[in-house]
Amino acid sequence: MRASQNNELPQANLAAAYARERHEARYQTAIAIEISGISKQRHVFHEMTSTKDISEWGCCFELSVGLRPNDMFLLRVMGGGPPEEADKRRSLFQVLRAEKTGRGWLIAAWKLEDRNLWGDAIRNGAPDRGTRESRKHMAAKRRGRRRRTKTDGIA
Repeated sequence: MRASQNNELPQANLAAAYARERHEARYQTAIAIEISGISKQRHVFHEMTSTKDISEWGCCFELSVGLRPNDMFLLRVMGGGPPEEADKRRSLFQVLRAEKTGRGWLIAAWKLEDRNLWGDAIRNGAPDRGTRESRKHMAAKRRGRRRRTKTDGIA
């Protein structure tokens, strides 16, 4: 049993380990969200903002409150759905990156719970062409369209 405990990552390194392994496509879409957490100054905050991009397991957004890597917060997707389904529209997240911007902080975070927060937004969002997985996804879509076009022409 002791050997398995030694193989586990320390809690503080989880975000860094995930960041190295992350290869999922991101999609540029603005979704209204509320962020609740504890700031770098150790004050409780609630702030409304919107996503800049999303992925199945993460998102990026601007925030006026400073957070640090590995900080945790609650993200709630605003609107949509009946009140009794409110728990399905929120999840705990962990900060991967926090960069100071002119208006506040650019936060990149990953979801700690296996929930579909984004609904159809991933299918409807524009792929962020800056990520390797997004470029591969778009290339596969183009190849798929070409294949269908060729086979459509053959009787």
